[in-house]
Amino acid sequence: MPIWAERSSQMTTSPVQKKVVTIRGELRRAFVDRGSASDGLLLGMLTGENVILVGPPGTAKSALARVLCSAITGARFFGTLVGKTTAPEDIFGPVDLGELKAGRYVRRVERYLPAAHVAHVDEVFRASSAILDATLTVINEHKFADDGGERDVPLRLLVGTSNSVPEDGELAAFYDRFSLRFYVGRVGRRADRARLVAMTGEPQISASITLDELDQAIAEVQHVKVPDAWLDRFLDVWESLGRAGFDLSERKARRVIKLARARAYLSGRDEVASDDLAILADVVWHTPEQRAEVLRVVLEAGSPLYAKALEASDVASKLVASLPGQSAKMIEITTAGARARQEIDRMLEDVKALEAKAPAEEAERIAEVLAAMGDARDSVVRSVEHAIRRG
Repeated sequence: MPIWAERSSQMTTSPVQKKVVTIRGELRRAFVDRGSASDGLLLGMLTGENVILVGPPGTAKSALARVLCSAITGARFFGTLVGKTTAPEDIFGPVDLGELKAGRYVRRVERYLPAAHVAHVDEVFRASSAILDATLTVINEHKFADDGGERDVPLRLLVGTSNSVPEDGELAAFYDRFSLRFYVGRVGRRADRARLVAMTGEPQISASITLDELDQAIAEVQHVKVPDAWLDRFLDVWESLGRAGFDLSERKARRVIKLARARAYLSGRDEVASDDLAILADVVWHTPEQRAEVLRVVLEAGSPLYAKALEASDVASKLVASLPGQSAKMIEITTAGARARQEIDRMLEDVKALEAKAPAEEAERIAEVLAAMGDARDSVVRSVEHAIRRG
C-alpha cells in the first residue's frame, strides 16, 4: 500500500467527535442521496467556511440547513428567501423605534441574521448590492455594524442556495466567499427514489450536541494531524490542477488543509488520509460542470482506485444511454441490451476487485459506485424485459 493511503494506526476519538460522527450518519440516513451536501454543511460548521448549494428547487437544500441546526441544542436558525426588492430589515432586523427616538440607530436583531448560529439564504445571489455588502461583513468578520459601532455575531454556518451560479462579474467577490460548493440535483437512482417516496413527514434526526460541544469540536479539528507524506501528495495535486487549467489560490490552499482536517474528523479519524484530498473537488470548481474534471485530476493523484471505479461507472451510464429507444425493433433492443449487460457485469467484477484492495474510506466510496453501476444494470434489464413484453 502506498504511504499516502495509509491510515493512522492510533486513532483517539473524543466523546464530542463521536457525537459529530453520529450526527453525520443520521443526516445521511434522513436525507436520500444527499450525503455530499450534508457532509459539506458539517464541514462548513467545523471550519467556519460558508457553503453554497446549487441546484433546482425542491431538492431539500433548505431542509438540510434547518435539520442540522435543530441538532445543536440552543442554536438559533435564520432562513429567508431574498430578491432585488428584499429590504435590509428583512435580513438584519427592523430599526428599534424607541432607540431611534433617543437618537440611536439600532436594529432589533433577535430572530434575524445577526443573532443566528445557522443561517440559510435562498436565492442568495439575487440580493441587492447593499444587502450583499452588509452580509459580507457578517460572514467574513462575524461583525455587524450598529449605531456607529460593531456587535459580535454568533454565526457558525451560512448556507446559501441558488438555482445557478452567478455570471455577473460584480457577484464574483461574494461568490468567492463560499469556499464549499455542492451541486444538489434530482435523486437519480431508482432505489433512492423508492426510499424517497416511501418517506412520510419532514426529515428528522435525534442526535445532538450543545453549542459548547460544537466549539470543542471546532477546536479538536485543528489538532487533526497532517502527515508530511499527505502534504507532499497535496502539493502534487495542486500542480496537476494548475496544468489542467484550474486555479487554486494560496488562500484557498490553506482552506483546503483546514477542510481536510475536518473531513478526517467527520470520519472518526485523528489524521488526514489520501481520500481527504477529494475535498478539492468541492472547493475548486466555478460551475457544476467543472466538478467532474476537477475530481478526476484529484483522484488520479490521491485515490487512483476510486478514480478507476468512477471511470467504469461512467462507461456503464453511457451504455444505458446508448440503448435503442423503445420504438426500435425488439431484436435490436434485446441484442444491444445483452451486450450492455455483459459489459456492465464484467466491469462490476473489476470494480469489486478494486473495492477489495482499497483503503477503508476509498472502499466506502467505491461501494457507492458499485450501487450506481448495479442500478445501471437494472435499467438495462428493465429495458429488455419491456421490449420482450411488447413483442
